[in-house]
Amino acid sequence: MTEKWRVGIVGYGDRGSHFADVWSKIQSVEVVGVADPDPRARERARAYLNCAVVPTIEHMIGNANPNILIV
Repeated sequence: MTEKWRVGIVGYGDRGSHFADVWSKIQSVEVVGVADPDPRARERARAYLNCAVVPTIEHMIGNANPNILIV
């Protein structure tokens, strides 16, 4: 098996949740983190994704180590 691209998503509003949906369906990609300062957005992300969901980009990079950031 080849290594997957590790994707982090910054913001989990309308666009961020759409990006998470699209990227999570790509076989060569693993969504590893979401960063959003809004607690409600983080709760939505936790309900949908199995990844690190944190309030800041710095926390996401430190915890999830993404190769790609979607902003």
